[in-house]
Amino acid sequence: MAVRNKISRATDKSLGVKWTMVFDSEQRAIRNGAFAALMVTIAAFSACLLIDQPMFEISDVLHGKGILAVIAALLASCLAVAIMIVANQRFFEPLDRNAAVATTATEKSILLQAILRNTHEQVTIAALVYIVALLTLPPKWTDAILVAAILFVFGRIFFTRGYSKGAAGRAFGFGLTFYPSILLALLSLYTALV
Repeated sequence: MAVRNKISRATDKSLGVKWTMVFDSEQRAIRNGAFAALMVTIAAFSACLLIDQPMFEISDVLHGKGILAVIAALLASCLAVAIMIVANQRFFEPLDRNAAVATTATEKSILLQAILRNTHEQVTIAALVYIVALLTLPPKWTDAILVAAILFVFGRIFFTRGYSKGAAGRAFGFGLTFYPSILLALLSLYTALV
């Protein structure tokens, strides 16, 4: 069975050229996983923003430092776990002991390094966004930062567990890691400009 991935072009008189795409089954699975992660993120953020009484309102600098410490610990833990998994693979697999300087590595080591690389990228984005959000969001919205950090942890778990199953297997976890950072960045931008 041939993979269906067609791009068709139709002319629209008012807008010029209109593109449509027919997704193959893997693309639909990726889209569905990412969409589910976006819906979970929106639901979690909506709950934070609609509840009148915040759980973790930052009323003073000391409380803000405590929340920041918890958030930093969650992000650092995700990165530390990814590093430990790669280190464990290298320690117990003779072919991977010199993988950092060798030109070859086992398939498992390559997969774990890809997970570590993606985790590092996501932690970098999240850390920057969370700090900006902590500085710009109104106190009653600060629960969203902690919720984003919790979603980040669960996203990394789903991402890691699904990674070997391909893009469709990791889409939900990636989205659960990425979308909270993007929504927080948008909320921060909105509050900074308004």
